[in-house]
Amino acid sequence: MHKKAAPYGAAFCVCTSYKRSMSVTGKRSPYRRWWPFGLLCGVLLLRWFAADAVPAVGPSLWSLAVGSFTAWLIATLLALRAEGRAPGKHEALQSVLAGVCLCTGPLLQGLSASVLAEPASITISMALIPVVVAVARPAFHRGEGAELAGRLWPGIAAIAGLLLLLPEPGLEDWHRNLAWLMMPVGTGVGAVWLRTAGGAAIWKASFALGACWVLFSCAAVLRHTSYGHVTLLASIFEAIIFGLSVLALLRVGATRWASQYVLVPLLVVLESLMTARPALDVRAIAGVLLLAVASLFLLLPPRVEHEGEALP
Repeated sequence: MHKKAAPYGAAFCVCTSYKRSMSVTGKRSPYRRWWPFGLLCGVLLLRWFAADAVPAVGPSLWSLAVGSFTAWLIATLLALRAEGRAPGKHEALQSVLAGVCLCTGPLLQGLSASVLAEPASITISMALIPVVVAVARPAFHRGEGAELAGRLWPGIAAIAGLLLLLPEPGLEDWHRNLAWLMMPVGTGVGAVWLRTAGGAAIWKASFALGACWVLFSCAAVLRHTSYGHVTLLASIFEAIIFGLSVLALLRVGATRWASQYVLVPLLVVLESLMTARPALDVRAIAGVLLLAVASLFLLLPPRVEHEGEALP
């Protein structure tokens, strides 16, 4: 199969659930609510472990573009078949802008691969997303300022845990520091914005994924990125991750969705501890405990999401 071919078949299994999962509201079983998030974390773990052995799974601007295009195409086809009214201009614009913000992290990593080539620093940076989500929620939900502390402290605990476990990032280069700051801020704000935007969920997913596709494609063209950087395996991973990420966000809410940036590093750390069996000191134990507690409380926020946002 040609490397530039869009991985339609691989992403179809993820995105075909959009029609029924995003167009119906009401009470849902825990399994129907949580399976996209669990599968998303599993795929992210698989790519993390495979990155060293199979460099082809690593993302590039073109693989991000192909993956987001595939997820957008299937979501759009399902949206056109779904019953219900099409979104208005204001609702569509909200979803597009939220999608632009949501893909800030992958975009900056693709643009500045040589500058941001420190996995530990990127992990710490993206772990700030739960903090951003907690701070951004009151701006999109009236009357939630009182819950800010309850949503904020797990993110801070996660940052403290990662700083205990990973090498501290260097802060000498202000360009790199700015990129590390923009990644979690843009992604966190985009997650809350997309979750609370008006309109049918399937159309929100379509507009957000379309915005990601256009942004990644423009960045690849402007950077004169070679098509040779696209691999089928990386495109398949990106298509599945984009589809699952948007579906999980609309299913479980922004706070729980953001816990992936703490839960996945925690699972990676636990796997390395079980396989390497290093001598544990107080610093490592404290770091693991902080990550575990942060993950638990991010998955169980102070109260359930707005019923007005209830999705399958």
